[in-house]
Amino acid sequence: MYTIGSFLQEKDLPGLKLMAGGDHLQVEVTNINILDNPDSYDWLSSGDLLLTTGYFFREDEALQRQLIRELSELNCVGLAIKTRRYFDEIPEIMLEEANRLGFPLIEIPVQYPLSKICKVVFERLSGYGEEKTDRIISLYHSITASMMEPDGTSRMLEVLGGFVGNTVLLLGAGWELIDYAESAGDPMPPARHLSLQKGEVVFPGEITDNMPCDFAKYTKAVKRVFTAGEDRIVCRILPVFGGNTLFGYLAVWETNRKMQPVDHLALEIAASALVLERFRARQIEEIRMHIRQDFFDDLLGGKFSSPEEVDSIAGMHNMDAGGTYLCIVTRLEGAAGGGESYVEMQDAFLQVKDRMLTQIGEFARTEGRSCLSIHRGSLIITFLRLAHPQPNQRIDEETRLFIQRLYHGLRSLTRHHVLNMGVGEPIPRLVNVRRSFTQAQEAIRVSASLHSAAGVYFYEDLIIYQLLNSGVEGEKSAELYALSIRSLVEYDQQNATNMVETLDCYFACNCNVSETAKELFIHRNTLIYRIDKIQNILGRDLKDAEERLLLQLGLRIYQVQKIREETPHL
Repeated sequence: MYTIGSFLQEKDLPGLKLMAGGDHLQVEVTNINILDNPDSYDWLSSGDLLLTTGYFFREDEALQRQLIRELSELNCVGLAIKTRRYFDEIPEIMLEEANRLGFPLIEIPVQYPLSKICKVVFERLSGYGEEKTDRIISLYHSITASMMEPDGTSRMLEVLGGFVGNTVLLLGAGWELIDYAESAGDPMPPARHLSLQKGEVVFPGEITDNMPCDFAKYTKAVKRVFTAGEDRIVCRILPVFGGNTLFGYLAVWETNRKMQPVDHLALEIAASALVLERFRARQIEEIRMHIRQDFFDDLLGGKFSSPEEVDSIAGMHNMDAGGTYLCIVTRLEGAAGGGESYVEMQDAFLQVKDRMLTQIGEFARTEGRSCLSIHRGSLIITFLRLAHPQPNQRIDEETRLFIQRLYHGLRSLTRHHVLNMGVGEPIPRLVNVRRSFTQAQEAIRVSASLHSAAGVYFYEDLIIYQLLNSGVEGEKSAELYALSIRSLVEYDQQNATNMVETLDCYFACNCNVSETAKELFIHRNTLIYRIDKIQNILGRDLKDAEERLLLQLGLRIYQVQKIREETPHL
């Protein structure tokens, strides 16, 4: 490897003198260039050693300081100035800035033509090219081999960290820590200043803000400076980007030694390996998902010939076929702000489907729940296993709260569309889960027919509508309706009042006057007046339990009739 130190020791160039940046003599030189005007910045590359007479900045102190700073930010490795032409000696302001940044500044004796220096260095670099190529090839094989190991990502970070001689961190797309490999003997380990908890954001805003967004052109590591007290730490950050997807970032905590051009190449190789690994993992998951999808399509379609067949296949998907499951159906409805075509709605669903499936899985794991989700058209179907099912096969309150929290989490992913969620009853054995799936769909249909707001609907809460619907056309149902609330319905129709709604809300609030008034947004005295009016219209005593039951059944028959009128298929 040809370094600044190698350049200073050139036997063909005696008299070269290091004036500043003496702590960075081992930085690698990959090219040599002549810097003769400010426009040359556009042609500079990482690893460049620059030669100049200093003509264009000889009378501009601000430009002298700026030059050192910008060359350092471009990852150039040093500046050699020919004195006794325009400078008797290198300006003090340049020496101060070079020492501050650790940027080598070299004095060239006046007798050397810049062309001769270029010729000598080019000859040396050609001899080091093969060595560099061998190192990179060796690194590539090491990284490739490490990614095949069970803990491939961790092993790859160790290999990369050893090559660049610094601590290396792998971050997710949201800057959360995935893994890291700490460099031995790091004088300022990142744990001194950063929280290195997996899953938590590592860097503060001063590092992550204003990062380039055009990842397709973002092929080199970006330099960011982290300041903590008197410590000023350079970080090199490269996106792990493939196709149209940002998978995360590779970050080098540059405190052990300064990054060299070959190290930047190593970083790019590691990022490419990670992209390939992510694509491979995604393909495997897609295959698994396809197989899983076929299994549950057959299960919900009743295509299995025996319970034993279901039991054997369920084990392949890490599901306990003998457990108790309930089915949750999440359906994306039309746009919240207006109508959309079916095609538009499907497109909207496809855009958020993967995120919804991922969030369901992550949320369940966080809550210690076991579930599996698939998609069917505009539906996401989740099979939730109940670890401690109730003896009466009802859904316990804790599970209800879990499902409510899940709903609110999914709703945040698609704010411009309406999500409805139906929940079937717990069903023993996976082979019978089709029943819970049908119930979940029915819960969504019934809730929509009742003009209910979007939300979570449990089949067990709506079962009375199903019961009454089965015999709503019978004589007894008509007779019960006539005896109960028909006169109240007719009164509302004739007087444009809402007495039926008031009665229904009163029963829903367990006949609590204060709660009912609050729910209806009316004064307590107004409600008392309405209750008295309702009793007079019906000729019923609402304090009598038997009469309350009769009226509640009448209300449900009335609501079922409305459902059947609006949704004939029910």
